Amino acid sequence: MENIKKVSVLAYLTLIGFIIALYINNNNKTKLGTYHLKQALGLHCTSFVFLFIPFFLIAGVGSDLLGIFTYLMTVILLVFVLGSISIYLIKVYIKAIISANNGDMNPIPVLGNTYEKWLSFIK
Repeated sequence: MENIKKVSVLAYLTLIGFIIALYINNNNKTKLGTYHLKQALGLHCTSFVFLFIPFFLIAGVGSDLLGIFTYLMTVILLVFVLGSISIYLIKVYIKAIISANNGDMNPIPVLGNTYEKWLSFIK
């Protein structure tokens, strides 16, 4: 049981940790490990969408059509929104790691049940 918890926790730590956990879980499939692999992959993808892609928007907003004031206000707004999202995602990661360490199968808030449907190819 302890090895299963390690796989579940490892899946949330980094993308490389997820790949290692996926490999370990494929050798010894468990319901808990598979559940947390789905949740972790969904959370990693959500984090990528909400934290990395907006940086491309910041770079693209600075066209000459917009004034410098509009550009700065847009950047400030994006940084504020990204900061808020970052704090929320850190809380979700911590909650998910604690859940995995306790051996619980609690879905991630808001999108956890959706991850189960979308990532059904992970078995």
